Amino acid sequence: FGDAVLDSCDDCSGGLSGHVADSAQDCAGVCYGDSYEDYCGECDDNSLTDCIPNQTLSLDAGANLVSFFALPGNVSVEHIFSGTNAVIGQGVGAVNLGGNNWIGSLTEVSQDDGYWVKVSSASTIIHGPAEPVNYDADGEVTYGIDYGNNLVSYPFSSAQGLSDAL
Repeated sequence: FGDAVLDSCDDCSGGLSGHVADSAQDCAGVCYGDSYEDYCGECDDNSLTDCIPNQTLSLDAGANLVSFFALPGNVSVEHIFSGTNAVIGQGVGAVNLGGNNWIGSLTEVSQDDGYWVKVSSASTIIHGPAEPVNYDADGEVTYGIDYGNNLVSYPFSSAQGLSDAL
């Protein structure tokens, strides 16, 4: 086929072959592999780690119990809870003094904690791209359970029965 050559996948490419060299490689460079690039630009073959393109948090007026199955890169209270009045976690809390100026012992959101979030009126917080935390770099979420009541996260994007979740 004229000037055709074998590419990295041993496919006849270039020249008059009509095949673009190395077009059979996935994003990881594996010939005929299954890896793909997700919304955040990460390349792997595991849909459990796919980034959430526009994570939103819908809040009703009053107190809302929330946790995060995915988190953006910036996990500061100022970023995650912007526009809310106050946040209480297990043994920590923060209050918005106005103008997104926060005070309190809670400074960052954790993947394994749950939070009570107070808002004056119903609102939606948009975080943008967020990475799932249930199968991130440090593995599945593991909970340290204290004696008595615990406020923990729910690490999945969809609802499931109690026995399946535990």
